[in-house]
Amino acid sequence: MTLSSKELEERRDLLCDQLGLVRDALSFFRVPKKYEDDLIQEIFIVAYRNIDKINDISKLNSWLYKISYRKMLSFMHKQRIINEREILYSPEEWEREEFRESEAILVWDIIDGYFDDSDLSELVEKLKYPAPQIIKLRFVDGFMLKEISQMLGLKYNTVKTIEYRAFKQLKQMIENEGKEVKDDHIEA
Repeated sequence: MTLSSKELEERRDLLCDQLGLVRDALSFFRVPKKYEDDLIQEIFIVAYRNIDKINDISKLNSWLYKISYRKMLSFMHKQRIINEREILYSPEEWEREEFRESEAILVWDIIDGYFDDSDLSELVEKLKYPAPQIIKLRFVDGFMLKEISQMLGLKYNTVKTIEYRAFKQLKQMIENEGKEVKDDHIEA
């Protein structure tokens, strides 16, 4: 939908007036106060960038509510993983080399500090289709596995399996310091 700059500005003004609605939604979802500001910022960034895509501006509140709900789920999922890791393992354990080499470690923790985004992107691209798309949709665009399975027309468990295998292969590639494996593509 193409909007004039005046219409777009009016919609953005309406959006900014909805801060109270978003705060109420996050309160209803029982989001801890310490995360509210970060979530509000993420919600408004998404809404502001996509305000021209809503066809009926009278449905702005329900649209914002849906965005708030999805962002809250995604954000709280990430926070839960971080908190579980902090509870389960002490910082000293994370520093021990034998712990870092264990299978329980997430591939992203191994990557941290060793590869920049372009190196990581190259490694991901070496994976067999559709693994690169799944990883990008999941970790760059923030979609859930169920949404990814619908987008790609694959079964949910298939997407989950491909993601798991891709992580194992990324971990192996990283342990080999990203060296080329037999050919240009790695089996996922």
